[in-house]
Amino acid sequence: MDLCESTLSATMFLALTFLLGGLVQTIWLHSRTARAWAIPIDAGICLRGRRLFGDNKTWRGFVVMIPASGCSCLLMSLVWDVVDAAPWPLSSGEYFLIGCLGGLGFMAGELPNSLIKRQLDIPAGAAAANRFSKLFFFLVDQVDSTIGGLAAVSLVISLPVTVCLLLILIGGILHLAVNVVLWRLRLRNRFA
Repeated sequence: MDLCESTLSATMFLALTFLLGGLVQTIWLHSRTARAWAIPIDAGICLRGRRLFGDNKTWRGFVVMIPASGCSCLLMSLVWDVVDAAPWPLSSGEYFLIGCLGGLGFMAGELPNSLIKRQLDIPAGAAAANRFSKLFFFLVDQVDSTIGGLAAVSLVISLPVTVCLLLILIGGILHLAVNVVLWRLRLRNRFA
């Protein structure tokens, strides 16, 4: 497999892993069972008189995204093995663990953005007031989880810069597309 093929293989592998994990998470978040995990991560802790993350960042996403990404990564490794295009020479267990790590990073990647927005007095689930901030946070909201997932996976697998850049672009586009669909289905208040 040449460099271009391996870059494309690794990019598609991770994009599909995160996409499947995210779809499972979306279904989970709209289930009755998930409501029991709607406990704020910050436990009400404040910094400078403002909540760390707010009420919207709860344990529900972590509970499902980590194992869902692990299972998605394992599934992708089995599919890639069939076509003899596995991006890394790892065991099934290693693919599962890397997926779990990516899922953890995916969820944790949203927390710094939430922390900054709370410190800027942007309410949880709301858009920023001024035009520049609104655009900036809109763009960050589309890619923060992908960047977090990539950062976590990069701790154990060497990812070329091209793979990371492609995944941030693809991840941002997919994130926005899924949000628009959920908004159109009235499963989200806003499409951002």
